[in-house]
Amino acid sequence: MDDIIRADEASGYGSNMMALGAESTDNGQGMMFANPHWTWDGADRWMEMHVTIPGKLNVMGMMTMGLPVVQTGFNDHTTWAGTTSMPMRYTLYRLKLGSTPTSYVVDGSERKMIRRVVQVTAATAGGGTEKREHGFWETPDGLMVVDPTFKWTDDTGYVMRDVGYTFRWLSQQLRLNQAISAEDLSESGKKFMAIGWRNLSAADDQGNVFYGDRTAIPAVSDALLAKCGIENLSSKVLVLDGERSACGWETVPGAPVPGIFSADQLPQLHRRDYIIQSNDTHWMNNAREPLEGFPKIMGAERTPRDLRTRNALLKVETRLAGTDGYPGNRFTLNLLKTITMNNRVYSADIWLDDFAQFCRTQTEEKILFACHTLATWDRTENIDSPGALLWRLFAIELEKIDPDGELFTTPFDVKKPMVTPSGLRASDPRVRTALDNAMAKLDSVGIPHDATLRNYQYAVKGNDHIPISGGEAPGQYNIVYNDWVDGKGYPPVVGGPTFVMWMQFTPKGPVGESILAYSQSPNSESPLYADQTRMWAEMRTKKMRLSEADILSDPNLETITVCSRGKC
Repeated sequence: MDDIIRADEASGYGSNMMALGAESTDNGQGMMFANPHWTWDGADRWMEMHVTIPGKLNVMGMMTMGLPVVQTGFNDHTTWAGTTSMPMRYTLYRLKLGSTPTSYVVDGSERKMIRRVVQVTAATAGGGTEKREHGFWETPDGLMVVDPTFKWTDDTGYVMRDVGYTFRWLSQQLRLNQAISAEDLSESGKKFMAIGWRNLSAADDQGNVFYGDRTAIPAVSDALLAKCGIENLSSKVLVLDGERSACGWETVPGAPVPGIFSADQLPQLHRRDYIIQSNDTHWMNNAREPLEGFPKIMGAERTPRDLRTRNALLKVETRLAGTDGYPGNRFTLNLLKTITMNNRVYSADIWLDDFAQFCRTQTEEKILFACHTLATWDRTENIDSPGALLWRLFAIELEKIDPDGELFTTPFDVKKPMVTPSGLRASDPRVRTALDNAMAKLDSVGIPHDATLRNYQYAVKGNDHIPISGGEAPGQYNIVYNDWVDGKGYPPVVGGPTFVMWMQFTPKGPVGESILAYSQSPNSESPLYADQTRMWAEMRTKKMRLSEADILSDPNLETITVCSRGKC
């Protein structure tokens, strides 16, 4: 069985966004914070772009290299952003195989799989090229897959059915770019339902905000899952019975194509206050209006939220309550920047005070030094915050040894999802174990227990090591990806913030600032290779200019005339 696709799980990146409406902003118009997380290296890059077709299109934001549409950004009336959407995009079907391992049985009848051969031209070590080919086995539902869990034996095999990408996706993205309101963006999305993996959130110049999963999701109702679901194989993949045709994806009225849910069956919010998303399920994108009662394939409801989601909700709700220490109870554009990028670690807010109880029972010098370091730490992952690395490793170790949340003193309360579970059972010996493990990791590579991030979390640009704030401490909103390597410490940053945008509509049009954290050019000889990364290290941003008048007023404007065949 060598002509197969492996079904190995791959880790992914996420994002943060906040869409703020009339009831949350200082001028009653919409405001957006977007921070899509992605890899910082390789060809799969996002680029900051301004796309204009006179009289047809004027949009600014971020796009994947090679695509003609802005994926996160704004135009004169609407701004939108996306985060990784949690519903499953595919299901596996367990096949009962027939007289051969490449035949299968449906409703008592044997059918043959199809073998498809793909040829490519590949480079050789000597600098030339050669033809290579690979054979794939498939059924009308999709390709056969295999891994240690889903084995292809003489009796059983598994086929993957995926919603896939289509040209509907490109049409839907273009309509985002052209939307004249949050409602228009919502309605146009219903027509296509094709964006493969992103929630959509939007705000407009009238102060409306929208959240919706306008994506293609397999139409697997809870009733179909109960009838056809195969249990005890994987907690992360839905497996259905492929021996019965009645277990196929359902046909839903109003869906643009058979086999996916219609927009009216998916989670959505239309509001005037706010929406947040940080790669959690649909349930708690607004603390005042939970979304409930959707099929299980769309994600968990009434369960503990990720600490990053809770951090985001509290950032907004404390601002609107006027209890966050800043003046007033509305967002200005400057406050949005400050609040979203303060690098505060939420796990410290819910654990550190109780951790102090643990410290009061200790006598060892190294433990007391660690306790003092964390007691005086400012609870942020700013570049020069002593103790940030120690807390991060401690909190991560704590989550590893307590995956079921037994160390929380206050359990999850579905009526208080922003602030529960919380507290730390300081007397539990696992707290000491987590601290010992964290200190041992630092000791193993010679990092002081009171170290800051400055010398240990950085991006590499040529010969430069540029310090980067934020990180992976549980509850960090400004998440940065650079997993600890035993015996080596932290490698260079491999992912995290990319195109970060803060924008607001005003009576004079959209205004805002942005930064492309890894810089615009992958060419190390370009002046745009590291300039924005250095700005990001200092938490500086640049102005976004959408209108022609604003562009012409830029003191750094350079005009280049491009001529072709003597014509300019």
